[in-house]
Amino acid sequence: MINRVSLEPLKQAFSLDTTILVPNNRLREALISSFAAAQNKHAFYTPNIISIDVWIRSIWEHFANLGLLPFATRLPISSSEELFLWITIIENTSAKTPLLNPEDTARSVSHAYQLLRQWKLEEDHLDDILNYRTLPDIAAFIDWKAEFEAQCDKNHLVSLADCLTLINAYFDTCEHSNLEGRFCLLGFLAPPPLYAELFDRLGRLHDVEIIEPSHCKSPQVGTHFTFDSWTAELDTVCQWARDRLLESPESHIGLIGEFNEMQLRDIKQRIKRELNPHALLNFERETWEINSSQTGSNLSQEPIVHDALLAISLIREQQTGEDLCRVIHSPFIVIEQENARSRVELERVIRNQLTARCRMSDFLYFAGETQKDHHCPQLYRALGNARELQRRHAKLTSSANWVQLFEKVLRELGWPGLDLTNHQVQVLKRWQDTLEQFSALSTVTGKLDLNAALRCLRFLCRSTQAQRYFSYRANISLYKPEEAVGLEFDHLWLVNLNDQAWPLDSTPSPFLPYKLQFEKNMPGSHGSAQYARAAATFTALSRSVRQTLMSSHHNLDDGQKIRPSSFVKDFIQECPKPSPTVSLQSIYGHHYYGKQLIVNNPDDSQVAISPLPQAVGGHQVLSDQSSCPFKAFAKHRLNVSPLTKFELGLSAAVRGNALHHALEYIFSQLGTKDSLHALSQDELNTLCYHAADLAVGYLRRVKKTLMTPTFLRIEKNRTATLLIKFLTD
Repeated sequence: MINRVSLEPLKQAFSLDTTILVPNNRLREALISSFAAAQNKHAFYTPNIISIDVWIRSIWEHFANLGLLPFATRLPISSSEELFLWITIIENTSAKTPLLNPEDTARSVSHAYQLLRQWKLEEDHLDDILNYRTLPDIAAFIDWKAEFEAQCDKNHLVSLADCLTLINAYFDTCEHSNLEGRFCLLGFLAPPPLYAELFDRLGRLHDVEIIEPSHCKSPQVGTHFTFDSWTAELDTVCQWARDRLLESPESHIGLIGEFNEMQLRDIKQRIKRELNPHALLNFERETWEINSSQTGSNLSQEPIVHDALLAISLIREQQTGEDLCRVIHSPFIVIEQENARSRVELERVIRNQLTARCRMSDFLYFAGETQKDHHCPQLYRALGNARELQRRHAKLTSSANWVQLFEKVLRELGWPGLDLTNHQVQVLKRWQDTLEQFSALSTVTGKLDLNAALRCLRFLCRSTQAQRYFSYRANISLYKPEEAVGLEFDHLWLVNLNDQAWPLDSTPSPFLPYKLQFEKNMPGSHGSAQYARAAATFTALSRSVRQTLMSSHHNLDDGQKIRPSSFVKDFIQECPKPSPTVSLQSIYGHHYYGKQLIVNNPDDSQVAISPLPQAVGGHQVLSDQSSCPFKAFAKHRLNVSPLTKFELGLSAAVRGNALHHALEYIFSQLGTKDSLHALSQDELNTLCYHAADLAVGYLRRVKKTLMTPTFLRIEKNRTATLLIKFLTD
């Protein structure tokens, strides 16, 4: 059994059916997993463990069902709905306050509003805040805040921070609570004043117990390693984790640190490769898993969701050529999957005929050409049906109605396909959760048109992590330091523990007066607050280790010298030297070498090879052979060439060929120089315009979807003017 948290302090709470409040779902899932593993029977009552924010929403609904005011007249909104409301407000004031990225600004403003409420700045320092209106950022925030509150009052909505404020006000006025039972608080490390006030009010009306987490016997001395590079540090950490699991498969190992996106991706990939040598080949399931809130990718970066968004966008007229090619070959769109050759030919045709920005009707024209090698009848019919659904749909409607249309379009195209991996199934669950969030957006955004609906859905996917599920089988926990507080580890390695990553740099909010942030000692406001918070976190983590405590950092990053964090100054300092040999153990596995499964996959389902034309010689063969034999073989023997790239408008090569046709006509009419000088200006103009007609005729043949009547007229006048200038000068 993997022991992530000790249940000893909670035994009395479990026996008395106490409601246990924890700061986050991560600690809740660890507690429930440990409780379930400790049971000796198949069926048992799950303890009432709930995260604090979920509990606040639940008691709001409880009070609303009792008909209490103001709970019965206001609807709590989710974090995504609150963010979209801020985005709408900020975009509506873009004329007064122009911004390059309203979405990022909305996130910062939403965070500032939560700090304002949680630290009770408006209640205690309203005059001080108003005195800072001379600062543009704070003045804009005050205006946005007033509009946000007006929109919430108008639509009878309430944010989570305001929910907590109103619940505290209710507890202040009531003598008897409508809640039942005992409460326990576990894992709250320096809660904000608004939450501390809630716990105080709750303790006045109920039996509330604050439970301190049990502390493991901390090792006498930790060890800190200094490496020359991130690669060396990563290799050592991952091999250490593998060795600990080989010694004790039931160990709980923590890899804790502040990682950027690249480092997070590296450490997750390397851990999976160390612990599961078949990770790159076994797509069905993984023997080892990692619990982490830092996935390194958002939902829109997952291929199955990326292709779903592309498929939904096909109901619009304006498209991009690269997106169409991706849809043609998507493994998640099963329409026309059995006709691989037609899909390949269709891509070749649209790359030659369409431009980087094109119309869906032009794509359908080529896909529906019968008696052609690139004819894709199933794809043609499916896209036609999807566009018909869009034409029958309301142009301006709620987000819930748009979800119904999007799901019908995806079904028409055969998304998500068959034979999905376990990871893709989990991603689909996240996709369904995101669609549910999107369905509820109309309460804050109102009715949306197609472009606005697609933009909101894409934003939600970018804001949603791809992996949020918790696995009780996972031995390794990969978290930030503050996220790991409350968990217990058999072995703990604090990764990338340098003086720049821990304590974190101060990041005060630009929308709140800095003086108030400093006086309230708010998180991120100044260096002293960051150090105190990091010191408390470091102490809690170091006391949560049962056996081994390690830390490390790399002292060179882009040529910059980096020092270790001051928290590890009492650790044993080690500077391992790089090994001159290359170990293949991580590549072939530790116990798994020789157990690789060989699968025979016949290649007869791929595109058939057409008969090759007779190979020709010449100096070009010798030139290509001398520069690159492999490229020469592919070009001259296999007749392979790269796909045509999409371009904006007409390429220089196409325009040049059209001009050659025009010049060929002119010089066929003019035999000599004297014939040219004998022409009058009107005759010269007539000749050039006739030549320009031949040029645009050529363009109409090779780029018929691009050459609209207006474009033909413009190109004809441009070509004729260029020819006249060429002949007269």
